Amino acid sequence: MSHAGEGLRRSTLFGYTLAVVSVGAAFALSLVFLRFDSPLPFTGFALSAIALTFWRGRAKAGILAVLLSTLARSYFFRPATSAIPRMLYDSVFLVFALLMIWLTRSRDELEVKVAERTAELTAANEKLKLEIAERKRVEVQAWTLIDAIPQQIWSGPPDGTLDYCNERWRSEKGLGLEELQGEGWQSMLHPDDRNRVLKAWHHSVANGTPYEQEERHRGADGIYRWFLARGIPLRDAEGRIVRWYGTNTDIGDRKNAEEDLRRLSGQLLQLQDEERRRMARELHDSTGQDLVALATMLGQLRSSIPSVERKSRRLLSQCSALADKCIRDVRTLSYVLHPPVLDDAGLRDAIRDYVKGFTKRSGIQVELELSPRLGRMARERELALFRVVQESLTNIQRHSGSQRARIRIHSNSELTLEISDLGQGLSASVPSGKEEPRFELGVGIPSMRERVKLIGGRLDIDPTKHGTTVRVTIPLGGERT
Repeated sequence: MSHAGEGLRRSTLFGYTLAVVSVGAAFALSLVFLRFDSPLPFTGFALSAIALTFWRGRAKAGILAVLLSTLARSYFFRPATSAIPRMLYDSVFLVFALLMIWLTRSRDELEVKVAERTAELTAANEKLKLEIAERKRVEVQAWTLIDAIPQQIWSGPPDGTLDYCNERWRSEKGLGLEELQGEGWQSMLHPDDRNRVLKAWHHSVANGTPYEQEERHRGADGIYRWFLARGIPLRDAEGRIVRWYGTNTDIGDRKNAEEDLRRLSGQLLQLQDEERRRMARELHDSTGQDLVALATMLGQLRSSIPSVERKSRRLLSQCSALADKCIRDVRTLSYVLHPPVLDDAGLRDAIRDYVKGFTKRSGIQVELELSPRLGRMARERELALFRVVQESLTNIQRHSGSQRARIRIHSNSELTLEISDLGQGLSASVPSGKEEPRFELGVGIPSMRERVKLIGGRLDIDPTKHGTTVRVTIPLGGERT
C-alpha cells in the first residue's frame, strides 16, 4: 500500500473514532447532568461533538456523529413536547449538519487553494533563488574576468565619482578600493595634468559626452606613467545617464617612442639649420667674395682693352653684368638659408628684412602687424617662427595667386603668429558641391608642424574660400617640458 493510501485510511479511521468518542462523551456528560436534576444539556453537548468531528474528522465522520447524536437523543433524551415542535427540535441536528458540511467544504476548498497558492509561491521562490544564484554566479565570473583583463577598468555613478576600480588598477597604483572611490582617484594625477584632466572630465560629466584624455598617473613605485583614459556614459530608455564606464590604457611605450622620435627629429632639424648656417656663411664669405673679386677683375680687364675692340668690350660688359647678378643671387640665397640679422637683432628685425626682400622678388605686398611686446626669445623659438614665416610666404607665392598677404604677431599670455593670404583659397581647385574643401599642403608643412611642436606650440591651418591662414600658438613663460 502506498503512503498516500495508508494516510487516507488512518485519517478515515481517526474521524470515525472521533465521532463515536465525542458523541459518547456528550451522552455521558448529559447523564451526569440528568442525575443531578439539571436541565437536559445533550443537544448542546451533541452539537459540540458534531462540530468537533466535522472540523477534525471531515464530512463523513461528522455525518456519523449527526446520526449517533440523533439516535441518542431520540431514544434517551426525547423532549416532552407535541409532535410538530418535536419534529422542529429534531431538525436542529440536520440543519446544523448541513451548516457544518458547508463550512467543512468551504474550509477544504480554502485549504486546497491555500495549498495550491503555497505550492506556486514555493516554486516561484525556488525559481527566484535559482535566478539569484545564477546571477551571482555570472556576476562573480564577470568581475573575475574584469580583474583578469590586462587593462585598468573603472566605473561610477552619474555624478562623476568612482565606486569601482578593478584589481589591475588597484595593484598598479598600490591603493585599495576605498582609497580610489569617490574623488580619491584624483590624488594619483600628475600635478601638471590635474587641472586639464579634471576640466575635461567635469565637462564630459556635465554634458554627457565621451571622455578621452592622455594623462599621467602615479604608480605604486611613485613613478608617473602615461595612460590613455576613456569613459562613456550608459543611458536608460529615457536618455538619462545611469552610470559611467571607462578604461585606462598604458601608452608609456608609445609616449617614449614619440619622445625618441621628437628628439631625433629635433636633432635632424638642428643639423639642417646648422648646415644652412654653414652654407650661408660659405656662400657669403667664400663664394660671394670670389664673385666680387671676379667682377672687379672683369672691370679692370674691360678698362685695359682699347675702345676700338668693341666686340671684346661688349662681351666683358656682359660678363660683368652676369657676375653682378651672381653676387646678388648668392647674397639672396645666403640670406634665405640663414639671415644673420636673426642671430644679431632677433625675430622682429629678421621678419622685416625678409619681407622686404620677399616683396622685391615676388611682387607680393605683405602687411606687417607686430606686437610691441615682442622681444627676444630663445634661439630655437625665434628660428622656428622664422621658418614658419618663410615657408608660409613661399606657399602663398606658389599656390594662392594672391598679391597681398598679412603677417600678424600678438603677444600676451601666449604668442600668436598668423600668416594669411587674400587669394582664391580652396574654391579654385574644388568643384562646388561635390566634395569638402581640401588644402594642398606644401612640402614644408610637415617640417613646420614638427618645428612648432618641438618648441611646445601648436600649428593650425584654416583654409577658407577667401584665403588661408597659418596660425601658430605658443604659451609664454618657459620652454616646453
